[in-house]
Amino acid sequence: MKTFFGILFAVALTAPAIADPVNTTVNTDPSVTVTVKNGQEFIIALPSNPTTGYSWTAKPSNADVSVFGSAFQRRPVGRTIVGAGGEQIWVLEAMHIGSAKVVFSYSRPWIKNSLPARTQSFTIKITQ
Repeated sequence: MKTFFGILFAVALTAPAIADPVNTTVNTDPSVTVTVKNGQEFIIALPSNPTTGYSWTAKPSNADVSVFGSAFQRRPVGRTIVGAGGEQIWVLEAMHIGSAKVVFSYSRPWIKNSLPARTQSFTIKITQ
């Protein structure tokens, strides 16, 4: 029985070290380089208001960064306001040591061949 608890204790101590780390910093400023470790997930948040028909799309410059997806989060206010803006929260992952740019475009996706209303470009630096 002591052996079982010893193994259980050892696993509990090493689990955080072997788990995929998550960088919980919410990156919002494209002028600041996002530095993450290889294999880390990280977050980028951009101001958004989907009731206008606009949404962000993400395009990494290379395979060093993978985009998982995004979700909209309303700004916290005292009560729910129809049409209120918020943030589109993106989850990405550092796939290889190196660097990449992720360009976010804010547009209405059903309008083809038009320039985005806004773009934001984040530089990602991936370390060991």
